[in-house]
Amino acid sequence: MNRSIALTCALLGGLSAICSAVQSTESNPPESPGQEIGFAVTADVFGKYIWRGQDLVDDPVVQPGASVTLGELTASAWGNLETSDINDEEGEFAEFDWTLEYANDMPHLDGASYAIGVIHYHFPSAGNTTELYAGLAIDCLLNPSVTLYRDVDEADGTYVALGVAHGVLVLPSEDNPVNLEVGATLGWGDSSYNGAYWGATASTSELNDLVLTIALPLELMGWSVTPNATYVTLLGGDVRSSNAFGTDDDHLFGGVGFAREF
Repeated sequence: MNRSIALTCALLGGLSAICSAVQSTESNPPESPGQEIGFAVTADVFGKYIWRGQDLVDDPVVQPGASVTLGELTASAWGNLETSDINDEEGEFAEFDWTLEYANDMPHLDGASYAIGVIHYHFPSAGNTTELYAGLAIDCLLNPSVTLYRDVDEADGTYVALGVAHGVLVLPSEDNPVNLEVGATLGWGDSSYNGAYWGATASTSELNDLVLTIALPLELMGWSVTPNATYVTLLGGDVRSSNAFGTDDDHLFGGVGFAREF
């Protein structure tokens, strides 16, 4: 655990230093926190369900969610509905996630924001686990971000995600400009995390997965409709050879997301 914490601190420091060179670190006086209540609903349909490189469902899934926000605090619920009998759970919710998050701007660093939270994972046929997480994102070139997830229950391990994202304007408009969004996420797990999820043969600290995404968010009758495509590849040698989630090390699939805020 000490090694993973030290690594994350170094990553956070590196991101701050890079973007401090790009932007001024002088910030405006903080505004009073808003107390309006906001609601949002989402529904995603994907060709398969890959989570941190793990092929959990190799057939189409439906993933609805809902959230409520008060100021900087957000509570959300999410589920994974299986549409085939590949895991003998056709028409059933195989996973529920409950998340509580606090997010705000980072003081003294323009364009930076942070988030801390807790996620409780419930698998009706496989048990439960809980993660604490903390993340930093910076609104500058490539929008870099880093998030550390610490499982405090079943896995008792750490997973770190490094991400970049960029939007390309494809349809200028004063009211609803359309951007093509591309992103990449690199995931690393410590020995405890990898051993818990990938098996005893992968009980080493190493990179887990690389995720590349492309999406085209569109506005339609008050809804955000986002067709997307995702490519996932496993990176670590022990992770790739474990075959804990099948023999495929690379996945390419599409999907579409629906979202609306109230």
